[in-house]
Amino acid sequence: MKFAPRRKPKATIPIAAMADIAMLLVIFFLVTSRLMNEAGIKVKPPGAEHASVYKAKEKSIIIDENGETHFNGVPTAPQEIRRALLEVIPQGNAPTEERMVTVKCDAGRPYDELVDVIAAVSEAGGEIVLTTEIKKETRKN
Repeated sequence: MKFAPRRKPKATIPIAAMADIAMLLVIFFLVTSRLMNEAGIKVKPPGAEHASVYKAKEKSIIIDENGETHFNGVPTAPQEIRRALLEVIPQGNAPTEERMVTVKCDAGRPYDELVDVIAAVSEAGGEIVLTTEIKKETRKN
């Protein structure tokens, strides 16, 4: 008695699933690329009782825990901040949203460093948005 030869199943890779995964990875990297400006810069901003959410666009100044000043993620000398801002802040009657500059300063840094940055932003015609952390209420039992 002769049996018919068994057909071996062919291994296939579902192409549609790979395309979905590739698209999700592209979206993930596009979304997280904005976070790269501030990656590696350690800052613990001061707390605030009340704060509102502001979506940062492209102008940010960070003073880290070591006192280094960063403009859009690039280390910049404090005296060069005004010049760098003049290149990116529209002059004249530009809307407030286009002139906003996010300023984030570590809570342990002296206030005079922050005041110098605020003065540079004001001289360049920018509107200042200070970044803080909302203080969490602790419940006493």
